[in-house]
Amino acid sequence: MPQESAQLNKNLLKHLRRQKCETQAATAEACFIGLRQFQNIEKDGCTTTRVINSLAKHFGIPAKELSTNISQDNSLWYIKNPYSSVGEIVKGYYAVIDDIKKIAKGFAEHSVPRLKIVDGNRVKEISIAFGEQELNWALRPLELNEKIGLLWTDLSEWQQDTWEDIREELLYGCVEEVCLNGTPLVPEGAVPKFIVEFREIGKRQLVDTGYRIFNSAAEFRVSFSQWLDTIPLFFEPTRSELGFLNMAYDFRYEMTKTIRIKKVWVNERGESMKAPWSAANIDSLIKAMTDKTNGRRNWPLPIGINENFDGEEVAPFEPDVTYRKVTEIPEIDFSITFEQLNPNAN
Repeated sequence: MPQESAQLNKNLLKHLRRQKCETQAATAEACFIGLRQFQNIEKDGCTTTRVINSLAKHFGIPAKELSTNISQDNSLWYIKNPYSSVGEIVKGYYAVIDDIKKIAKGFAEHSVPRLKIVDGNRVKEISIAFGEQELNWALRPLELNEKIGLLWTDLSEWQQDTWEDIREELLYGCVEEVCLNGTPLVPEGAVPKFIVEFREIGKRQLVDTGYRIFNSAAEFRVSFSQWLDTIPLFFEPTRSELGFLNMAYDFRYEMTKTIRIKKVWVNERGESMKAPWSAANIDSLIKAMTDKTNGRRNWPLPIGINENFDGEEVAPFEPDVTYRKVTEIPEIDFSITFEQLNPNAN
């Protein structure tokens, strides 16, 4: 009897393993899980109820605590927002983060908002500025002491892991101009470029086949537009919260061809560093790609629309650097034991 997939709190799992001073291999062996399977569980949180029960038993906690269907922190937080002079105590900070993202996306449709994050050991400060106006938030963790009451506290290891996931979304998938602890993510004078990574997925494999970097937004727009005219869009492109666009465009021989587009800047050593790409811009790009009449797009691609391409030749929309990196996708064990079907059996 197959068992349905389930989600566990991957950050809590990682914290419990480190607290027990175990390697991934040791935990996997103790719970009768393949190492590659456990690595994927700890990475994306997707597994089965059987595995969750086994892990919970191994770490001595209730399965319900580990099988939270969200990988987020629901502990107590003090939140100070720009709408009130008085802060409030809430469980988790995710409604606040969603509010910040929504505001940033709304402003990006009419202006260029600027996001600043001060990532202190205890207090997390976030601000969005547009024009002369600035909105500020402050987030600080609390704990409830039965004898004393509410106390300021430090983030636990798994809380810090969870916060870093959220911070990545704010840094790279929210707005274009971002500062972290007073330092711009993209240094002044650096010109963001577009990189397209080409992949194939199927037969339990993820195959990276190469990439191309476009040196300007205009060059990317022209090449991407020409390429889109040659392929049917069978699949809806999707936006990642981490600031990149995913698109599947071809299927043959049981393999689906895909691309992942993101923005980068190049440092003095020639290394490509990730750059922010706003949700508003990616969503408007997806709309322009998919909104068609009689097979023709109704909108120009909103990338470098104020720039003219002045190169001698348009770079083809195909890998410039080619290679073949194969990642095996493990098969999830959906088996279930008789004891699990009959927990009361002797």
